[in-house]
Amino acid sequence: IDYLYRSLLRDKGGDLYLTQDIDLGEWNSPKNINGNLDGGGHTITFSSNDFKGFILQIYPGGSIKHLRVEANIVTSKGTCAGIVSTNYGTISDCHFHGYIRGNKGFLRRAPDIAGIAVKVSDNGTIDHCTFTGYLSKGDYDVQTYTITKDTDRATYCTWVNPNDQTLYAAQRS
Repeated sequence: IDYLYRSLLRDKGGDLYLTQDIDLGEWNSPKNINGNLDGGGHTITFSSNDFKGFILQIYPGGSIKHLRVEANIVTSKGTCAGIVSTNYGTISDCHFHGYIRGNKGFLRRAPDIAGIAVKVSDNGTIDHCTFTGYLSKGDYDVQTYTITKDTDRATYCTWVNPNDQTLYAAQRS
């Protein structure tokens, strides 16, 4: 995974194509990227405690596509999402399956959590993505968003309720 990040670091950019599934085990080291990650339909699996997302930020011009992420995440560090916390680029055909729980922790305010990306800039986009799983507010006033809080930046995205496989359009909960 270090190669993945070195290939996509903010100052270097780059393109990376996954050729197999990756199991990160316990993962607590998200980074910013300024490159293009094509997951090739493969899955990255991990679990995390006190986490902000698989990727912190995608910078303008960067993208993630054709990626599946399976994870159970607990966070008390502000924004957290299954794929990326803040998106200034493009997220396309990505799928997150799992559970995200937001706890207030040391913050004065409760965190925002989302299935795909919490924040999407005016130039960022999310399309054809799916979140299958649950968002938990813990005991605090955590804001939860099935895909993103910037729903006008998401197209053809759905949340799948794992209990009954019901499909829902991207929405705030």
